[in-house]
Amino acid sequence: MKSFEATPLAGAGAAGASASATKHAPTACQARNLHVTLDDRNGAFDGMSQSGTVLTVRNTGAEACTLPPVPLVQFEDGRGHRLSVVRRSAVRARQPGPHGAKVTQHVVPVLLEPGAVREATLHWVSGEVFDDSHNCVQPPWLVLKVGQGELRAAFKGHLCAPAGAHQVFDQSALQAHTDAQ
Repeated sequence: MKSFEATPLAGAGAAGASASATKHAPTACQARNLHVTLDDRNGAFDGMSQSGTVLTVRNTGAEACTLPPVPLVQFEDGRGHRLSVVRRSAVRARQPGPHGAKVTQHVVPVLLEPGAVREATLHWVSGEVFDDSHNCVQPPWLVLKVGQGELRAAFKGHLCAPAGAHQVFDQSALQAHTDAQ
């Protein structure tokens, strides 16, 4: 089994860093050096009117680069128009603390070495479970914003919300990929 560790860049360029470390600090990833796929893990996220997928990002470039820990994900219709599906602004931590789940903010960039893979889990309401609903979209494209560029992946999800509301999804921070996931 091959695994990769997520390496945050906390303190990069801080006082005391060696000249070679600051001289070769990785730059922000460019869309042309990344490959994006979606994996529904054979329906592992499906059930109780919920669904999800894993967004996988691979650095195909020759140099290490950085991504925001929670990169911007958007959805498009078949004509390339952005849909009003939005990421929930605060995602609860997976592991609750002594006083319940806590809101987490991810601000430290994630380092992707050449060939490294990082994954984020996306999760949403997939069933028309709202009494006043029939407010669902089935976007054919997921768009990952990377700097000034974009990467697209075919999307097969069905996202629902109450009438008059935007469809929302939760997104985890990028994490190391393991074959066991």
